[in-house]
Parts: sequence; C-alpha cells; structure tokens
Amino acid sequence: ARAVSDLAAATGASASLVSHHLRLLRAARIVRAERRGRQIFYCAADAHIRDMLAQMVEHVGERPRSEKAAPETAVVARRARGRAARGLA
Repeated sequence: ARAVSDLAAATGASASLVSHHLRLLRAARIVRAERRGRQIFYCAADAHIRDMLAQMVEHVGERPRSEKAAPETAVVARRARGRAARGLA
C-alpha cells in the first residue's frame, strides 16, 4: 500500500490530482483504501487487479517491435504466451 504523497512524488503529479484519480479508482473498486492516522494508503483491490497492473507496467517497459528484442524480453514473451495458452493469463 502506498500513500497519496508517495504516489504523487513517484509520478510528479500533484497530491490533489493523484487523490482525485484514486477516489475514482476506489469508486470503480479497482483500488482499496486504508486509513492510517491522517493518511490514506491505497493498494490494488485484489490479486486479479494486481496481476493486471503488473502486466501493464511490464508492457510499458517493453521495447517497440521495430527494435531487436533482448533475450530477457523474449523469455518473458514466451512465458506470457505459455500462460495464455494454458488459460492462465
């Protein structure tokens, strides 16, 4: 779980903007909130959402197809295809 101030610092966005977006994500039940003193900490609502977010972050970090893929990227892609073939993705 991460506090609004931590997320704002990590993204470079204002705390009010981050808080607004987290409020919308909470209403959509994508994140859940936990109050600790004066701060509210947010985390993914469940394992499915957490896995989906991890895949999105992984995707953003991939090289464009026009570039030659690094061996590590090829391994990750092979694993993802294997999971999809087994119905786990």
